[in-house]
Amino acid sequence: AAILFGLANTNDRVLVKFFDPYSYVILGFFLPGLLIAVLNPSKISKLKIYFKKSFIFKMVLLCTLYGLSAVAFFAALQATPNSSQAFAINAFSGVLTVILSIILLKERDHISRKIAGAILSLAGLLLVNK
Repeated sequence: AAILFGLANTNDRVLVKFFDPYSYVILGFFLPGLLIAVLNPSKISKLKIYFKKSFIFKMVLLCTLYGLSAVAFFAALQATPNSSQAFAINAFSGVLTVILSIILLKERDHISRKIAGAILSLAGLLLVNK
């Protein structure tokens, strides 16, 4: 998985030279979904559960936030000459997720392990960028 992630990120770095971040996000997220729908049309009928009123607002909000984060990431990838800096900032999202889950979601189980993991991840990110 790590090898594929590295290859995908390197591919992204090359492709953002030819596309603006907005076009790249639209193409990168919409076209694979469209291709899957064309190749497996029987699954489309099962998507009805995602279009209920109670779920649609959450889905639109989360998709918008994810889209904005993707645009920001690809814009950072275009702006910086050093890809590892942009990827390190993106990898920091894991550390931020741990911290926010402890604070906002009150996820207290194995809190010492979570904090230790977040500190080690942060230390690794700092060492990579030195």
